[in-house]
Amino acid sequence: EIKCPTLVVVGDEDILGGLSLSADLAHHIPGAQLVVLKQAAHGLLIECAEATAASMRDFLSDLGKRRNH
Repeated sequence: EIKCPTLVVVGDEDILGGLSLSADLAHHIPGAQLVVLKQAAHGLLIECAEATAASMRDFLSDLGKRRNH
């Protein structure tokens, strides 16, 4: 039922949720974007904070560009 722009971020080494569940989640949210961070597990906000933040900035920047057109 999610109808807003959605970013799903997962680490490729996440064994708790994992890539398959995140990919499935992104697949079932219309227009969702999936970002897979290499060499990151479930704690990607701590393990690779800059890459996580960069993916969020890119997502929000792209969203802003789409709304301005």
